[in-house]
Amino acid sequence: MKPVVYLGCPPQERLETEKALGAADLSVVWADSVPLALAELQRRDVPILLDLSRGAAALQSVRDIRSQR
Repeated sequence: MKPVVYLGCPPQERLETEKALGAADLSVVWADSVPLALAELQRRDVPILLDLSRGAAALQSVRDIRSQR
């Protein structure tokens, strides 16, 4: 399974999301904040999935990650 960091997934949706991504041969590393996502990126180079339901806040997360990486 290939790992992927999922930033901002609501906790109540994680079980269903993990099953769906597992079916696509992906393992999920949950990150509730940009610092947690960046810490995982320092450990290994992995893709990041971003929950866009938070609107502008989600886009700010992308800006923050891009400024660090």
